[in-house]
Amino acid sequence: MKVPCLVVLALAGFLQNPADKPGLPYNVELLDKLKEPAASSRREAALELAKMGADARAAVPDLGKLLVDADGGVRAAATFALGEIGLGAVDTVPTLGRNLTADKDVNVRKESAAAIGKIGPKGIKALPILLKSFRQEGDADVRAAISTAIARVGPQVKETHAALADAIGDPSPEIRELALITLGKIGPAARPALPAIEKAAKDTNEKIALAAQTAQLRVNGEVEEPAPVNDAAAKFELPEWNAFSIPELINLLKSPTPSTRIKAIYQLLKHKKDSDTSKPWQSLPGAFALLLKEDPEPAVRAAAAYGIGQIGQFNAELTRALGDFDTNVRVEAARAFGTLGVKAKEGAKALAQSHISDIAGPVRKASSEALRTMEKELIKINKTAGVSGFYQDVVAALLDGTRKADEEIRARAALALGEYGPNAKDAVTPLCQLLKDPYNYVRVTAASALGELGGDAQQKATGPLEELLNDKDPRVKRRAHESLVKLGRIQIPKPVAVAPPVSTAPTAAPPTTVDPKPATPPESQPTAPDPGKVAVAKPMPGTLEAAVAELLDGEGGITEPSSKIENGKVLLNLQLAHDRFDEGMAHGDAVRLSLKLLMGIDKIDELYIHFIAKNGRLLRSYKVTRAKAAPFFEKADDPFERRRAREWWGEMSERI
Repeated sequence: MKVPCLVVLALAGFLQNPADKPGLPYNVELLDKLKEPAASSRREAALELAKMGADARAAVPDLGKLLVDADGGVRAAATFALGEIGLGAVDTVPTLGRNLTADKDVNVRKESAAAIGKIGPKGIKALPILLKSFRQEGDADVRAAISTAIARVGPQVKETHAALADAIGDPSPEIRELALITLGKIGPAARPALPAIEKAAKDTNEKIALAAQTAQLRVNGEVEEPAPVNDAAAKFELPEWNAFSIPELINLLKSPTPSTRIKAIYQLLKHKKDSDTSKPWQSLPGAFALLLKEDPEPAVRAAAAYGIGQIGQFNAELTRALGDFDTNVRVEAARAFGTLGVKAKEGAKALAQSHISDIAGPVRKASSEALRTMEKELIKINKTAGVSGFYQDVVAALLDGTRKADEEIRARAALALGEYGPNAKDAVTPLCQLLKDPYNYVRVTAASALGELGGDAQQKATGPLEELLNDKDPRVKRRAHESLVKLGRIQIPKPVAVAPPVSTAPTAAPPTTVDPKPATPPESQPTAPDPGKVAVAKPMPGTLEAAVAELLDGEGGITEPSSKIENGKVLLNLQLAHDRFDEGMAHGDAVRLSLKLLMGIDKIDELYIHFIAKNGRLLRSYKVTRAKAAPFFEKADDPFERRRAREWWGEMSERI
């Protein structure tokens, strides 16, 4: 085998024959070199050990002693090596923390922060020191390393959010900006810091304001959904890698360089079609699972999750990865479940929990899609026992969600139970209990769900639903009425008077009103009509405004809908009822109301839909045309089809 020279030079260290020393596969003489009198020798030995990454864990005790070496270069090299070893160096975290605050050498402080970050959440003991040093450290590069370490070590810890929120008020613009950047890195887990972030968005310093707006989007989960990790594979099309065999590539999974480990994963997957039965290939699922469990780099863990899905063998580490602190890892784990389908059905309960409880919208979406894939495959292959067990696991997780203290989770659980229809018959009693929930949108979702559950709900839920007909919220009354109709308890649906539409022809282009307070940077503002302020005045009878208002009366649920007509265009604003609801939860309302307007008023050929956050910030805008919505008119009356109405939104609408 002829291997390009540069690749040999770069990777030769990983292809040497192991020695007998446990935990140190080669160059065992480096342990002795760490103790040599010459500082340059100790430094060189530490840097060589760093190249071994996790394989050098046997050297951790000796490297730990060098953290107090008299030579700053040696201390920095030893610290770097411990960071490359990663989790295996967790016992050195206390000393790394002390060096971060006390060492006079700026390189040592920087490497100390970086090493703690590479060790990850297991380095939690150093979090108080990281948070304290974040504001006290005078060197900008060290502060940046501390920022990254905080985001990796304590992203879900309330002390992290409180300290960074407090740092947003620091007199130093550099610290304020870095605090906002760090909160953005943490993402949705940093929601407790949102008030401070929103305040910073009004800062007179443009850099601070921009950093705050970016952090706001990331924490609210409003950034674009991460692309599947396999889309990044094109970056690793390196012809020289084709020269390596499967055993050599498996060895490269231990490289200290994260990008090398990722490249090795993708290169191994290219061998899949002709390597399924080879002995080296059979060891790959375990190797990927180990990376998913222990690798300190989120990008490597995400690639490993993708790899497990592509290999086609379920591993329990995927279930654990649904709780990873990094959003992209959780997304890829959920997508891997979807790729595996029925092979991963034992993870259905964990997926259902993720679907309603995860703080990040992309994770919830990926989990929901994976569950749908499993369900379709089980039904297709007609495995009755498997289908029954699947529904049992999923419903059990969703029922647990109805008992959560977080009203957002209760609402999501009710929505999901409705989508499983009669298969969620055990949910009737818990959903009836939610009809008395103090939050109106929880009552709305529970009432809607009961209408999809069929016979059991018909017997047990009629009384509780009839009580809701007197609820003070018109949306709750409307949903209860609709469910009683679906359950056959009310024979004639409540009539909705529709005023005749005006004959005003739509204009050629949508209006161009500019939002006086754009919620996102100008370059990302949609070109759709501005949602604007809804007029308070009652529309004149016989107008299009009156017809639309009549159809929307008492509507909503997850959202509070309002409308206006501008230049002949129907603009529908859907404002989320909770500050932590995301756009995806509102898709059910968007589908139902779009179909109601298009089916109820012949003159409407297109709608503009604006999703608006609870605080009034415009999230995204869409257009729905009659032509794209027409295929769903009949489905809206089909009890089985309408349970998945939220999934229609992607086909009905186009983003603008």
